[in-house]
Amino acid sequence: MAMMAAINVIFSLFTAFVPLLSVALIIFIPLTSTLVEIYCKDRYFPIYALATLGLSICVSLSAIDFTLFYLIPSIITGYVFGFMAKKNFPSLWGIFIAAVLQTGISFAFIPLIKVITERNLIDDLKIILQVNDSVYFTNLLILMFFVVGLIQTVLSFIVVNNELKKFGIKNDEEKDWRLPVALGTILSSGLAVGLFFVYVPISLLCVGFAWYFAVFSLVFEIKNSNKIAVIIMASMLLVNLFVFAGLNQFIEKGSEFILLGIAPLCISLISLGFYFLKKQK
Repeated sequence: MAMMAAINVIFSLFTAFVPLLSVALIIFIPLTSTLVEIYCKDRYFPIYALATLGLSICVSLSAIDFTLFYLIPSIITGYVFGFMAKKNFPSLWGIFIAAVLQTGISFAFIPLIKVITERNLIDDLKIILQVNDSVYFTNLLILMFFVVGLIQTVLSFIVVNNELKKFGIKNDEEKDWRLPVALGTILSSGLAVGLFFVYVPISLLCVGFAWYFAVFSLVFEIKNSNKIAVIIMASMLLVNLFVFAGLNQFIEKGSEFILLGIAPLCISLISLGFYFLKKQK
């Protein structure tokens, strides 16, 4: 545990002098936390996390944004991966939970970064992305954070999973997880529609959730060589694109991306159909 904490502190020190290193390190840092969670008792993990954060802040005050935006989410991601591995949960849930937590943490620390460094990260993003339309940016901001967090989490999972295999640790996957994944898609789609009339950014985030689960449904059918299901699902994607292109002009500006939630819902229903057909045979 002390060794893993020391490695994280060294990473934090490096990023204080070479900020570009943070881009690569955020993919590998979760591995240390994963190993701590797997090989140490759960009650010791908070000690490890607090020690890592405290020492990292001390040695890299000039890179406090790395600690808040990269190190903390990476520690939590590692904990989730380690917990899932110990409980033999399917990796798709670990990736999803870690990405959602990263999204929430990132937004929670934006005001804190503004207080500490007097930098408005949202304004910085607008400049970097050359945003001209604030409506689109505001509605898609949370979804963008989720997508970035998801990409980082997936890359970290690939690294962590490959390394854990060297330790003889394998994350046992469910043989057929279509039912929970399809239900996750349907729930996300329902929340997207319901929240559309309350708060559009969260509604579009739920569309992102629906796509996440729908992709796993599609991957499952591809892995099991279910050509009929794959063809139907692919057709739904094309139909959704045409629907989006044809109807987006009738939706309030900045909210039309809700239409992209049609395909995940259809894919989940198709997946459920084939799931119950298999059960009947």
